[in-house]
Amino acid sequence: MNNNKVYVYDVETYPNFWCCYLINYDNDDFIVFEISERKNDLEEIVKFFNNKSKWLISFNGLHYDNIIINYLIKNYKNLKDKDYLIITKELKIINDYIINDNYEQYKQYKYNIPFQSVDLFLYWSKLARISKKLSLKSLAVNINWHKIQDLPYKPDYLVKLENIDEIIHYNGNDTAITKYLAKNSLNKEINLRKDAASRYSLDCMSWDGVKLGLNVLLKRY
Repeated sequence: MNNNKVYVYDVETYPNFWCCYLINYDNDDFIVFEISERKNDLEEIVKFFNNKSKWLISFNGLHYDNIIINYLIKNYKNLKDKDYLIITKELKIINDYIINDNYEQYKQYKYNIPFQSVDLFLYWSKLARISKKLSLKSLAVNINWHKIQDLPYKPDYLVKLENIDEIIHYNGNDTAITKYLAKNSLNKEINLRKDAASRYSLDCMSWDGVKLGLNVLLKRY
């Protein structure tokens, strides 16, 4: 991982609004991308994420955020001249396919992601995730995060112009929590996977501990 190109990120999707908040892993610099009635950053989004040298850290990105971003990249030519509302509606459709586990409708966007991905959600085994009902909010409570927020508006809400900054602020808070986990609570876990990837040529940056251990044993013995 090249630390100059490592960001933590999170996205929010509504029928008429979409945003992506990114924070640099090594400093407090941040980027906000938006598709809304006031601006359309589609071109900048595609340029930023369509880059194999960039590392993007997320919480549940493999099963959500990465798919949304990959949809924008793969459909850029068809979307670039469209009104923002068409783009946000398309993103909401993909969002709903993911939420409702309609895998056949979004599977083409889950793989061949054009950036390097680290999903902290997958650092726990599947069994542990289910039994603990793991969520970013529950982890925020456990680390005594200073601001615990619920989604400010329901997912089907039609966002008004005056709501946009509030949603972006919520998006930024979730991203900051994810960064804290990456740099503090899970820093040793990330370094362990970096070492395993280097030593054993494993694509393991988003593997849980059980899978990582089994594959290292296989490589060694």
